[in-house]
Amino acid sequence: MAFGASGIPFSIPNFGFEGAKSNFYGAYFPSSSVWSGYQGINLLHKYQDAEPYLVKSSGTEGAATIIKTVGWTNIATPNYAGMNFEWRKKYALGGSDEVTRKPDLGIEVQSNIALSDINRQGDPLNWNVTDPMNVQRLTMYTKRLVKVAETETTVTYSYNYTGQEFLFIPTEFWVGFSLAASQTDASTGSGWREGEWQNIVCWFRLDFNVWDNAYKDPWLDDPNTNIFDSKYNGTVSAEQHLYEYRGGFPIQGWIQGWNKAGWTSSGTDDQGDPVWFDLKGKTQGTYTSQQLAQIKEKLMSKVAFAPDLIGQFISLYDSPDSQFSYELPENLEPNLIQSPDSSMKKVMYFPINIVNFGTVTEGDFWNGYTVYYPSAYFRVRMIYGVYGKFTYLWTEEVTKPVDQGGLDYPNETEQHGTTVINTPGVGSYFTGISDWFSNPIVLFIIIAIVIIIILVLVLPWFGIILISSTGRR
Repeated sequence: MAFGASGIPFSIPNFGFEGAKSNFYGAYFPSSSVWSGYQGINLLHKYQDAEPYLVKSSGTEGAATIIKTVGWTNIATPNYAGMNFEWRKKYALGGSDEVTRKPDLGIEVQSNIALSDINRQGDPLNWNVTDPMNVQRLTMYTKRLVKVAETETTVTYSYNYTGQEFLFIPTEFWVGFSLAASQTDASTGSGWREGEWQNIVCWFRLDFNVWDNAYKDPWLDDPNTNIFDSKYNGTVSAEQHLYEYRGGFPIQGWIQGWNKAGWTSSGTDDQGDPVWFDLKGKTQGTYTSQQLAQIKEKLMSKVAFAPDLIGQFISLYDSPDSQFSYELPENLEPNLIQSPDSSMKKVMYFPINIVNFGTVTEGDFWNGYTVYYPSAYFRVRMIYGVYGKFTYLWTEEVTKPVDQGGLDYPNETEQHGTTVINTPGVGSYFTGISDWFSNPIVLFIIIAIVIIIILVLVLPWFGIILISSTGRR
């Protein structure tokens, strides 16, 4: 059991199989016109802290107080986090509060990708899924000063070179953002929540999961490091740490592909039919090619992230901080893992900026509204350096086909599309009347009646003749 700063115990998550993992870490709200006047900006709000709210502002409007807050929609699920925005108007003299909410923002990370998916869209390392150890390798040499002899007047040292072999391994994660369709506290003409999320930096954590008991300590068989104070029941005074002889670290990452608002980066037809994840209000959605192109242009303007284009590199940091330095500090602590560079750590972080992510609304009071809730999912490719001997990493049970007893990973998340909400307008209630008026016979009768009324009003004698003629037997 681990304990926080307040002495209250907190739980430690289990990230599953050994290997590269990614989780949502926290959100940063920079000072800008969007978050001007808010408390809590320019701070990293870690998801694990489960704060009651992230940023908050308050002001007055007449005798009422306006409070705006951003908080977590859920806690304890770092693979699927979320944020909500609430605008609340509180009246000084009592009465019910007025509440308006934006669509809840969902943030999803998928780490346990099936190994067969790694090279689905191309692999720069040409990794062999059926033989995971048959990969490109790099040998790094470390130089250490070793004392070899000592006399009363001199001490002799020599350099000891040790080779460490790394495997270049491709890994992959899905990082996704979605908007939840809801009618609660909408306060909109459509009756559904609408709005945008802007200028938020989302930080994600990378780690290489290692099972601490899934190995036999090599140092127990090495007399040079296995030093005991006594022959029996001695203590180990030169124990190696786990990260010193097996683990992994990210080297480079980039955007490999995306699904935005139902369109994919791998689509052959740029104006192809999108994936409507959830369609409410109509049995089917039909669009002409021109309408589809127009709605695509609108939706794509609402799914702006950075980075978000294929081939754009992911920035890796040793800590989740908006401020950074290009140069390593002179007092940098020695690297605790066997990586080729001190900037390469077992735990690294990368940011994705939400530039503009929101709904698209079309229609009006008479014709009805259509509200689009887009999503944006990014296939993040990473190249890892992996070293050491693993017992359960890429074993036969993991890599062999499912029909032969291998692991059956779940399919990709279903929410790679756009939720479409259609609401009827006032005009829909007069549809039957308009159909009746469109009948040519009915239309002829109405026109004839109108003409007769006009003639009676303009020419009184016409009315006398009409009455006398209808009165004859």
